[in-house]
Amino acid sequence: MKLRYKIFFINIIVIFIVIISIILIIFSLSKNILDDNIRTRVELYKNNFSNLIEIEKNNLIFHVKDYAYWEEMGIQGVINKDEDWIRDNLDPWIRKNFNYDLVLLVKDNGEVIVDTPLLNLNYDDFILKKHDIVSGIKIINNLPTIFATSPVFDTAGEKFYNAYLTFGIVINENLINEWKNYLNFDFAIITENSYISTSEEIERFQINEIKPPYQYVDNYISAFLPIYDVEGNKIADVHIHKYDDTITKMNKTILSGIIVGGLLTIISAFIINILLISQIIKPLENLDKATKEISKGNYDIKLDYSKNDEIGHLTNSFKKMLDIIKHREKIITNEKQMAIEMSYKDPLTNIFNRKYLIEKVDDLIKNEQPFSIVFLDLDNFKIINDVLGHKVGDELLKKIANWLTNNLRKDDIIARYGGDEFCLILYGLDKKDADEVIQRLYKLFQLQSFYPEDIPIGFSYGIATFPEDSKNIDKLLSIADNKMYQMKEIKFNK
Repeated sequence: MKLRYKIFFINIIVIFIVIISIILIIFSLSKNILDDNIRTRVELYKNNFSNLIEIEKNNLIFHVKDYAYWEEMGIQGVINKDEDWIRDNLDPWIRKNFNYDLVLLVKDNGEVIVDTPLLNLNYDDFILKKHDIVSGIKIINNLPTIFATSPVFDTAGEKFYNAYLTFGIVINENLINEWKNYLNFDFAIITENSYISTSEEIERFQINEIKPPYQYVDNYISAFLPIYDVEGNKIADVHIHKYDDTITKMNKTILSGIIVGGLLTIISAFIINILLISQIIKPLENLDKATKEISKGNYDIKLDYSKNDEIGHLTNSFKKMLDIIKHREKIITNEKQMAIEMSYKDPLTNIFNRKYLIEKVDDLIKNEQPFSIVFLDLDNFKIINDVLGHKVGDELLKKIANWLTNNLRKDDIIARYGGDEFCLILYGLDKKDADEVIQRLYKLFQLQSFYPEDIPIGFSYGIATFPEDSKNIDKLLSIADNKMYQMKEIKFNK
């Protein structure tokens, strides 16, 4: 019998033994793998739900702090109890514009200034013993309610007005159906006296039969997630119910893979002799494939250059050449990225330039995200350049750019439009809110030491709001620019 036939039959026997061994190992491990997969999915669903709750809390904290640390809230809302001001700025304005169900303003002596109708509240729960913002979940009218409570301070956070402001959102059927679209799974929220769900399928499911931490029956993953209040007491359970046939498909795939893999392995035994003969051709084919991958820009290629022969030496040289190409490609990519970043930065002030501003505004308009743009021009800056020189003027521009960066919200955009002109993009602010922000900025600016050689430095500004003023980028910039020049003319014609 020729050697090649001996090798053939030996390979058939070895491959058969290997296939049987692999099948046994796969069947023994598949159950654990699938259980781990289900656990991973359950944790993912739980984390997504918990994160959604945290997002709602953070939104409430952001809004309640923004209002509670507004000096007008303390004066007009708490001290004067101005009904017109409260109606236009707090309730029902907040409930209408933010879709909040709970708006409460109560003094620390128990006096209620603003109360939300239809909600039976225990006001003592919202009178804090400390001056920190508190957020959490409470049961109100038998339904979980996410809330955030803040003491009312002045803008500087120093004067306490002996009152507390609370915003809240009730977890009801409308809200959970919105959440369902975001989470992409059904769920029910169960309290001692209420039950709301996104699907009747959950109600038909035998909830009491679910064993912790999860259950997978008929392609449905079911699990419970407890909800706790601020004191750590469990007030509700979330029953997650998700149709997921991935596990079943994985079982079928594993079985099909074993069958197909076994057949392919047996078939491969018939060509092993050919592969053995092709020990010279195969490495050359690998090098040919490598060159094609490199031509496509794929440099992550593994090559076997361990053989101590001519092909091994050739492969080794090819590998060294590939390493050099990868290194040079990395340098080029880094330099290209740096060039892109530099094209968006103003070289003097190191803030964004006009190019970035135009592209950012255009992107916000395309995505229909509301914002206000502020066109800001320095007053008396030309005098600085004429009297003290451009070097002093440049240093002043750097200081002002840095000051603007430190005194606006983290997410707001500051760009140098040209010369002594700056543009601000204020995310999510309408014209009124944007004007309040710039007014505060304007007052703070006047208190700064931007007065070299006793030359007063101020600024004039104009505001345009998307989509209220226009949906065109050039029109928005033109409106803001014109309003800025109107303000400048009024100031310097007095």
